[in-house]
Amino acid sequence: MEHMDNARSEIGEFVDEVLELLSGARDRGQEDLAELRERVKGSAHRLKQGALKGQAELREAAESAAAKADDYAHENPWQLAAIAAAVGIALGVMISRR
Repeated sequence: MEHMDNARSEIGEFVDEVLELLSGARDRGQEDLAELRERVKGSAHRLKQGALKGQAELREAAESAAAKADDYAHENPWQLAAIAAAVGIALGVMISRR
């Protein structure tokens, strides 16, 4: 959750900087615009890095969950078959009532 809060904060900062860049472009000097552009570039880079980190964390969590599910299926094949049969019967009953 902390990662999501950080991402939201970074997105908000990035949008604020872009809006600042766009809104005051005519009134600013070249040096001021260059500084603001660099800030926006830095924010965009941080945002991209955060997104890549979040993607990697999500991939790791999915791989871990898949490995745990695979282990469970190998350790408890009959329980898994019984659960699948129960779900199939329940779906069949629901479909036949339509």
